[in-house]
Amino acid sequence: MTPLRRFCHALALRLGVRVREIESWPMSELADWMEFSRTSPIGDDRADVLAAIIANAACMAKTKVADFIPQWGGRGRDMTEDEIRAVVRSLKKG
Repeated sequence: MTPLRRFCHALALRLGVRVREIESWPMSELADWMEFSRTSPIGDDRADVLAAIIANAACMAKTKVADFIPQWGGRGRDMTEDEIRAVVRSLKKG
């Protein structure tokens, strides 16, 4: 799936319309939505970042916000069980 098509799916989900409806829009309107999303993300990416900020604040040390942002679609790697246990231990200590 291309990044543009992925964006159309995210936008369709947010607006409650079908992807084919968005694909029928003039490119100028779609470009406006893409620019809007660049500064105010549309979709779950925004919620992931906000949740990561809260999780990072709860740890209060030795972590970065990026440590808590899920990497969907193979963009990163899954945490190992040992890494998950270490995060849970650090939360219990705080």
